Amino acid sequence: MKYMRCAYNADNQASLTIDAIYQALPTTDVEKASGMVRIVDNEGEDYLYPDHWFEPVSFHVPGSFELPGTSERDF
Repeated sequence: MKYMRCAYNADNQASLTIDAIYQALPTTDVEKASGMVRIVDNEGEDYLYPDHWFEPVSFHVPGSFELPGTSERDF
């Protein structure tokens, strides 16, 4: 599962909160090429937002590890 931190909300306070962490859902190739990311927002709905409004977030689970050259999708 991918998460993103909101760095900008262009006055969309009802939908996005600065510094809040949001779940990012898969996007199509066209959406990615358009610079958009699909986010589950404060209203619990998924919408497309400009990807430059967000920064990726990674969580480290204690006791977990990642082998060099692998990702969680490899498992």
